Amino acid sequence: MHIYRYIEVRRFKELIWRIFNHVSAVKTEAKPYYMGRFRWWEPFDLKGFVEDHNSIYEIDHRPDFAQEGRIEIFLESRREIRVKADTLYAFLTGYRAVLIQKEIAPLTIKDRELEEFVIKKYPHTRETPFI
Repeated sequence: MHIYRYIEVRRFKELIWRIFNHVSAVKTEAKPYYMGRFRWWEPFDLKGFVEDHNSIYEIDHRPDFAQEGRIEIFLESRREIRVKADTLYAFLTGYRAVLIQKEIAPLTIKDRELEEFVIKKYPHTRETPFI
């Protein structure tokens, strides 16, 4: 009778061990870096950023989707630049910044500098203070 209890306890321990390993593997599944940040009242100076940081980062301008003969009220707030550090990309507009990594990789020093700059200049995690 004592041996059967030992076998039951051993099977129970193995079951708990399998469940624990499965749950911890699911929870620690790595995902690419993603973060959105916002400014609320004054737009970020994109032209000044391009002039100051063009030698440090790869910077591309996204095309404006303005049509001729059409009045675009919010065109300035929709202008966007793409900034690339080593593995981190930042898409910057006047009021919104999105940081992404296309592939999972550790952040380099250059990536961390870009991340810190974006967090400093885009201090909010929500797009409006009214929510």
